[in-house]
Amino acid sequence: MWFFDPRREQPSMTRACPSCGDPLDDRTTTCPSCGAVVGTEVVWECPDCGRIHQKHAPPCSRCGAPTLDRTYPEYDLSDVSRGVRYRDVLDREYLAVGAIVFVLLAAGILGAVGVIDLPDATGPTGPTALDAPGHHDEFAGHETSRIETVWLWGLSDRRERLGRSDLRRSDTLDRYATVFAHAAVVRDHRPAATVEPRDALPSAPAECERIRLYDARIDRADLTDRSTPRAIASDLTLDVGSDRPSPETADATLAGIHVHVGPEGALYLSVAIC
Repeated sequence: MWFFDPRREQPSMTRACPSCGDPLDDRTTTCPSCGAVVGTEVVWECPDCGRIHQKHAPPCSRCGAPTLDRTYPEYDLSDVSRGVRYRDVLDREYLAVGAIVFVLLAAGILGAVGVIDLPDATGPTGPTALDAPGHHDEFAGHETSRIETVWLWGLSDRRERLGRSDLRRSDTLDRYATVFAHAAVVRDHRPAATVEPRDALPSAPAECERIRLYDARIDRADLTDRSTPRAIASDLTLDVGSDRPSPETADATLAGIHVHVGPEGALYLSVAIC
């Protein structure tokens, strides 16, 4: 006689997809969320950006890194289906978050109706960017933020080969680079405008005695290869001059960068280091 056993018909959620992290049952061989083939014990991780690959097929499909590291996925689904129970809202961490949200909402409402004055969001650490034509979204199908990251990776590699210190990216120096990149765009496309970039600069980081600024401009037609962010970054060569050290040799520990796409498709690069 055959009996129906519901425990045998309902697969258990015993592991996670090594690619996207969604829970999988113990019978699945292909992730229904991202399509990754699962069930192998070994995966390959990019040492630069951390992307997981199911097969050892360098370069990295996300950042183009030439090597992949052998690693093993970790499965921990103890809390996958737990969710937030009604008693959890009584925990101190939930009460604290709720109190903060309540205070912020109350302040916003009172400020909107004029009962209290809210502080101005602008200040010495938040400069007003110059109104430059163009955008900072994407170029040739690649995010400009990705081009910035890859360009700084290349600078760090060149400094390492010369025995110079590594550079940490600074939000404040990013603002410096943004202001001067926008100023260059305004000078090219609005020659009658008065450009005073220093009026929009934030306060310098405390560890900076001197901030060095470098820039570059290249027309879209002059780029030899636009297939990857790394190829684009390799064509962005800074105008250093002969009277100051290059970013590769200068004494510095912090860096900021901004890539701006001009209205005619030219790329503007500004780099700040200290």
